[in-house]
Amino acid sequence: MSLSFAVPVMAAPSDGTQNTEYTGISEEPEGAVSDETSTAESTDYEAKAVRVINALTETDSALTEAVEEEAAAAEEAAVVEEQSSGLSGSQVVEFARQFLGRNYRYGGTSLTSGTDCSGFTMAVYRNFGITLPHSSRSQRSIGTAVGSLEQAQAGDLICYSGHVALYMGNGQIIHSMNSKKGVVISNARYNSILAIRRVL
Repeated sequence: MSLSFAVPVMAAPSDGTQNTEYTGISEEPEGAVSDETSTAESTDYEAKAVRVINALTETDSALTEAVEEEAAAAEEAAVVEEQSSGLSGSQVVEFARQFLGRNYRYGGTSLTSGTDCSGFTMAVYRNFGITLPHSSRSQRSIGTAVGSLEQAQAGDLICYSGHVALYMGNGQIIHSMNSKKGVVISNARYNSILAIRRVL
C-alpha cells in the first residue's frame, strides 16, 4: 500500500516575496507491505489452499471407494444368505444321494467323474451356492460346532481324522469313502468323530 500526500515547498521569488508551492511526494511508511509482497503472499495462500483441497478430495475419494467396497461385500453376503435361506439339510442329502456308487478320485471335485471325501461335500454344497474349502482339515473348522451326534442334523459335516462326510440323519453318513468303495452310505460311528460342523 502506498500513501501519497503533498508537502509544501517554500520557494523564494526574485522579487523578495515568499511563494508556496505544493509538490506531490509519494512515500511508503516504514514497515509497509508493497504490492509485490502482497501478491506473493496471496499466491502462497492460494497454493496452500489448493493443496488442502486436493488432500481432502483424495481422502474423500478413498472413503467413497471403501464404502462402495463394503456395500458390494454386504450385497454379495446377502446373495449367499438368500441362496441358503430356506435350504434344508434334507434337500442337500437328497441331492447327494444321486451320486451313490460314483468313483472315488483323489483330488477330484466332479460328482460324475469322481471326488475325494472333501471334494464330495464341497461339490454337493457348491450346487446350492455355498462354498466349502477342498480340505477335510479346513472343513473341520467352518460353520458352527455341533456338540454331539445326537444333536446333528441332516446336512451337517461329520469330520474324522483325514476324512469328512455328510450326515444324513438316523446315525448315517454319505461320503466318498475310498478308491475301492467310492460314494457310499455308512454308519456315522464307523470311525472316531473329531468334530461336527453345521454349514446351514
